[in-house]
Amino acid sequence: MSSPLFSKRQNDPNWDADSYDFFGFQPSAAAAIVWIVCFALAGLLHCGLTFKSKFHWGWLVPVGCVCEIVGHVGRLIGHYNPYGLSAYLLQQVLTVIAPVFFSAMSYAIFCKLVPKAGREHSRLRPRTLVIYLVTVDIISLVLQGVGGGKSGAAGDSGNDQELETGRNIYLAGISFQLANTIVFTYLVFEYFYRISKSVGSIRSYGGSPLLLTLVGLMLTNVLIVLRNCFREAELSEGFQGHLATTEIFFSLLDALPMFACTLALALCHPCFGLNRLNIALPIEDEKRLTATRSESA
Repeated sequence: MSSPLFSKRQNDPNWDADSYDFFGFQPSAAAAIVWIVCFALAGLLHCGLTFKSKFHWGWLVPVGCVCEIVGHVGRLIGHYNPYGLSAYLLQQVLTVIAPVFFSAMSYAIFCKLVPKAGREHSRLRPRTLVIYLVTVDIISLVLQGVGGGKSGAAGDSGNDQELETGRNIYLAGISFQLANTIVFTYLVFEYFYRISKSVGSIRSYGGSPLLLTLVGLMLTNVLIVLRNCFREAELSEGFQGHLATTEIFFSLLDALPMFACTLALALCHPCFGLNRLNIALPIEDEKRLTATRSESA
């Protein structure tokens, strides 16, 4: 009976990892090069923005871009040698964990935004939010790392039972990441809604910087949710299911959303948002603040 994961391989006592097509198809060299160039440019863009803004959390995006680049280098190697387990694991693991760094950047921006734009509009305090989000992301990274490592070791030895265990751990990590991103996306949308409801016009309240930051954050996390849904569906089918072995799905539902995500993070980068944010208080609050200052004088 064939393995549910590597369905193209029959149980063979002479199993040899060096002669097995791990990819299940020949990755496109042109697509790999295009995405390598795109993520390299995105990484350079964010390096420049981080230098300019001195927002140290901004280095998370170039780190994520490096993960994407190395992952696509794995796919490029796979074009010439689809039998290489190292290249397969390189692209599988690194393209899966890269969005964790993009998510972490959006968390950092949001947690810096809340005190400036109004804590009263946020369901959670920034400190509580940071602890929760970072903890969940670390757990997600650990699960994905353990699952990827276990799958790699099992793939090298041809142990289907261990491979299944590794895939399930891997899938749990992505599911955890997906659930966390959905929760955070809800919190950002809710914050946007509460500010809109409270002040009427976000543009008049915080100007373009606030609008760019909130729109960029919402777009970033919607793209990450889309990509994580694809990855969860892909892994649910198995490492050699239809989604995993049809490259157009990877390009349209993983690489493209993640590249767009880097552009959305540039849109809401502190260079254009937080560092230029000047909140216009409602008239009642301005009068109250003026009266307080007069009494103090």
